[in-house]
Amino acid sequence: MPTTTSLEPTIEPGVHDILRRHNAEAAFQTACDIARSSFPTMQSFHVELLDDPDEEDKVWVLLRIVLPHAYAWETQHQQELRFHEGMVAQVSLELNPLFGLSIDHLPE
Repeated sequence: MPTTTSLEPTIEPGVHDILRRHNAEAAFQTACDIARSSFPTMQSFHVELLDDPDEEDKVWVLLRIVLPHAYAWETQHQQELRFHEGMVAQVSLELNPLFGLSIDHLPE
């Protein structure tokens, strides 16, 4: 079982309004917990809003994590799978599409 980082996300303005509008505050906390446990070596954790490029007036709550620079692709891939499996298992299918994941790496 992977360890969980205690890193708290920085949250952009407007995120809480979207979460309240969708009654998704608990789902958001679950998504953050899944991200922490799936990516225990994350260096930073940021939450922002992202407009859907295909649907007007649709927005995603994007969980943007930053991993160390030299990170093995295989490890990252397994962690991404763990994240998505956790989302499907623990967040209602109705709310799952509200959340997105973005992974960046620290520069050299």
